Amino acid sequence: MTSMISDCAKSIAKRPLVTSHDPAIRVPPLWGDGGNVGYLGHWTYAYPDAINIGVNTDEMQAMARGNSSQGIFNETQIICYRSKTAPVDEKIENPPAWALEYPNAPYITIPPDILRAAAWTQISRHVSGIMFHGYCSLFVDEVRKGDTGYQCTNLETEGVLKEFLHTVVKPMGPVLKRLPEPSAQIGVLESLASVMFAGRGSWGWTRGWLFNLNLMLQHANLQPKILYDEEIMRDGFGSLKVLFMPHCDVLAEPIFKAVTEFQEKGGIIVSDSSLVPGITPDIDINVVADMADPVAFNEAICKGALALKEKLRGFVEPMVVTSTPELTTHYRQDGEALYLFAINGKRTFGDYFGPWKHVCEKGMPLKAGVDVRCNAGAVYDLIAHKPVSFIENQGRTHLNLEYETTGGKLLLFLPTPIAKVVMVTPANAERGEPFSFTVQVLDANGKRLDCLLPLQITVENLDGTTDDCCYGTLLNRRYTQTVIPPINAPLGAWRVTVTELASGKSAMAIVTVK
Repeated sequence: MTSMISDCAKSIAKRPLVTSHDPAIRVPPLWGDGGNVGYLGHWTYAYPDAINIGVNTDEMQAMARGNSSQGIFNETQIICYRSKTAPVDEKIENPPAWALEYPNAPYITIPPDILRAAAWTQISRHVSGIMFHGYCSLFVDEVRKGDTGYQCTNLETEGVLKEFLHTVVKPMGPVLKRLPEPSAQIGVLESLASVMFAGRGSWGWTRGWLFNLNLMLQHANLQPKILYDEEIMRDGFGSLKVLFMPHCDVLAEPIFKAVTEFQEKGGIIVSDSSLVPGITPDIDINVVADMADPVAFNEAICKGALALKEKLRGFVEPMVVTSTPELTTHYRQDGEALYLFAINGKRTFGDYFGPWKHVCEKGMPLKAGVDVRCNAGAVYDLIAHKPVSFIENQGRTHLNLEYETTGGKLLLFLPTPIAKVVMVTPANAERGEPFSFTVQVLDANGKRLDCLLPLQITVENLDGTTDDCCYGTLLNRRYTQTVIPPINAPLGAWRVTVTELASGKSAMAIVTVK
């Protein structure tokens, strides 16, 4: 039915049309949800853990691998269920002002520090687009104030989202949409048979051991890949060295055979006590159940993450190792360039949700060391647009990172430093007629960089007024852009400036409009 609606809409549309289907993973782990729509989507509630969206995005990637033509939209809910975060029927001493102003609001605003960590987790994965749901929870609407719908109970959240979109998403978007996911060493099997016959699985909605294990793997910086039965049957296990099998009480016979062959060939099986008879895990792990106390739950997840890292020592060599499980990471690669997302999700009870003790919503400072398995000649902060101090030793690059509150950093590791931006433009142009220019970035050896590198392009006319400003990326060692001076453009010198957003280096050229 969804396919028919999508096909019909596209057939009569006068222009290219986006069709999507959500929530795409509130189904058993089986390919095909959404039919042949262009994009799969899913919304996630970022409480009690801001990195929840990482688990759901990994599940969407597993779903989308069944249809190579589909993209992914991940989405953070700007709203929170009052019943889960600050229940109306739970009386507390000295309630915050917002609770007195909106005593019965059922859907309230996500805390700003949780949104910041969730948004960084969104962009760390390869997706086609990001979304946020709950406009009415961002802005006060005097007409709707006090009704049973969404209410704006925190005025700081809108500013956090606006800053994130303008300083991170817009300038980095052309790179983020093209950066591929690396080959995985660690997989997590979501068994269709266990979901259908043993009542397992998250269904894209409920928490539980499957979900909690994925949280634990994020805190262990192990970057797992979620697998459906169909992918194993089609592609095998690829580069996987370790397979986690949470709550795999029941397996389809072909999957049972594939897993036993994987283990016989040296693959490591990690599982809990519910594993189907006939397979003996190489490593046992204990189930971490949901807990009402968010502090105790986070401690259990982080403790489990450290234990996992120790148990897997010698079986896999992680790409990223951090000094604390509170710093979650995700990396992607393009050629010799490595892009590291390092996200501080450390939180405590604040004065917004804190009095109810159900959600830790206040971001905390964090200092952490990070080791990345690469020989870096330069490291850059892509958001601050400047080099970062590092120590390179025996194939690993060490950084010391510092955060004032929740949020992320996007770090670029290159084999050689960036030295120069080179731009070629024509000397003259005419009103209403296009002209093109090309940009290349050279390293310290004079070699053209062959990686995705974010660029800011600004075109200014004679009096310094900005005529156009956009963002792009190097692609196949160059960036090419076409500019059309308006037919009423001021005559004379126009300035074209291109800045690469890693080191902040730029190039400028003058084009005379005649």
